[in-house]
Amino acid sequence: MAQAFINTKMLTWARERANLSTSYIALKMKKAPELIERWENGTRPITFNEAQKFADLTHTPFGCLYLDEPTVETLPIPDRRTVGSRDIDVSAELRDTLSDVMIKIDWYKEYSIESGLDTVELVGKYNKNTAYTTLVNELRHKLRVTIPPRSGKWEDFFSTLIKEVERNGILVMKNGVVKNNTHRPISVDDFRGFCIADKRAPVIFINNNDAKSAQLFTLIHELSHLMIGESAISDLAYQAKSSEEVLCNAVAAEYLVPESIFKEQWVRTEDWEENIPHLINIFKVSRWVVARRALSLGYIRDDEYLSYVRRINDKTPGGGGSYPRTQKGRVSETFAKAVVTQALEGKLLLREAQRLTGIRPSKLNEFAQKELGL
Repeated sequence: MAQAFINTKMLTWARERANLSTSYIALKMKKAPELIERWENGTRPITFNEAQKFADLTHTPFGCLYLDEPTVETLPIPDRRTVGSRDIDVSAELRDTLSDVMIKIDWYKEYSIESGLDTVELVGKYNKNTAYTTLVNELRHKLRVTIPPRSGKWEDFFSTLIKEVERNGILVMKNGVVKNNTHRPISVDDFRGFCIADKRAPVIFINNNDAKSAQLFTLIHELSHLMIGESAISDLAYQAKSSEEVLCNAVAAEYLVPESIFKEQWVRTEDWEENIPHLINIFKVSRWVVARRALSLGYIRDDEYLSYVRRINDKTPGGGGSYPRTQKGRVSETFAKAVVTQALEGKLLLREAQRLTGIRPSKLNEFAQKELGL
């Protein structure tokens, strides 16, 4: 087999960048761990095919293995995630997800211009010094949703909010894997959501592996970022220090659970958790959101909140329905309609439509009719 004359130091960089161990690479390549180590320290040659497989396993462009030094990788948007005072590492899953979303944004921007669509009014309408109450009032005006909702469950409320956000020109993408690769799940510990404040193609991305109860809060938090014209990988922790994060958390909390109504309905009892079922029924939000609101208003302590959240452990239900329906949520219904319409009108190659939506050309008509109502 032909030897690949790569820079073996780049093997180590690629593996560590993907947060993988030598034993994992060895297992996947069916090699001894000692051989992987010898490849990396340059004492054993690696073949061209082996180097290609190594690059695939570490989600690294093959050409990077020939570089003298690793390229400096920067994210296209601010990263506000922290654990205590430490920045969170940027994973390959986050990088690749951002890259995929940016490709979709570039396409949609061009589509928006060619179609004569207006720029999105909400994006950058305010700034980070705006009072949170002003942003909340704007949302109540723009989103045709009654707060608290008169009927339904919080899952219905969430779906309605997504439709309203998209009606205002913002693409909402919900995915739990990188692109369509089910072997590359996105960890909630990595990120819960991010947004990109482009005036023509604004995007809110929600990690679909997060509890549905948390996704509701993430949606409004990210929407708040867009309103102040800021792209960000967000820190939704209740103890966030960044002024922008504090503002967006306050907007999400007040919009979903208005303080005045919450205070009227809160009953001071020996066991504060007795309030939860009643407040869920009123606001149509999850236990997680109610507990967080109680914390922000000073009705419960940090330790009580953390203990409660650990116990309720609201996990996302398994399964996601049919593949076409899942894809519609992954790429945004608005985005999917734009791509499919262009493809069916012959303005976009079918293989390009598949690259953007994940739907095979043979299934495009069915997808258009059943999922998009076209």
